[in-house]
Amino acid sequence: QALQHDDVVEALDGLLQAVVVTFTREGCPPGCAVLSANIGGNFAAGAIITDLRADTLQMIADRIARGVHEGQLAATTDVESLSRFVYAQMVGLSGQARDGASREALASTATLASEAIRAWVAHG
Repeated sequence: QALQHDDVVEALDGLLQAVVVTFTREGCPPGCAVLSANIGGNFAAGAIITDLRADTLQMIADRIARGVHEGQLAATTDVESLSRFVYAQMVGLSGQARDGASREALASTATLASEAIRAWVAHG
């Protein structure tokens, strides 16, 4: 839902902030089972998790590509690299949540990632 924001940078920031809330919900295991799962030798589960991860990455890439198409990002934007950067932040936030990082610490980290994206766009 955060990716629906009209401004692409705000959409990416909203996504990162939303996952922080999701990864730190009271009464739920911390982090994200899909992003943090170690699939090891379980090939059936591995295929499902790999597909879910690919779907998440594609949703991010689609939103960034829309930002390029709408002129919010430079035509030279490396959509794949920026998508993978945002996805990597999500994976890292999940792992940190699973290791016990607080919501406040994760929100601060997500904000820093969003500021890095803003700086990159500004120099784009």
